[in-house]
Amino acid sequence: MSVPETAPSGAFPEFSAGVLGAGLGFLLLGVVFLLQELGLLTITWSVIVPAVLIVVGAVTVVGGVVGVHRRRGRR
Repeated sequence: MSVPETAPSGAFPEFSAGVLGAGLGFLLLGVVFLLQELGLLTITWSVIVPAVLIVVGAVTVVGGVVGVHRRRGRR
């Protein structure tokens, strides 16, 4: 049985842009919903949905640019 190689200490695993975007979106929605329930914020769905789409799209684009940059650096 072989032991899987581990990343060197201090190295970060590679996450896909989709995972980061989804995580950030859920975090933002959770904060917005909490503030709305506490009566500190009044936001309608017509604001929430486009904002989530913008954030997820931006994270995906940045992740793609970083991925292309990393691939070019390896050649």
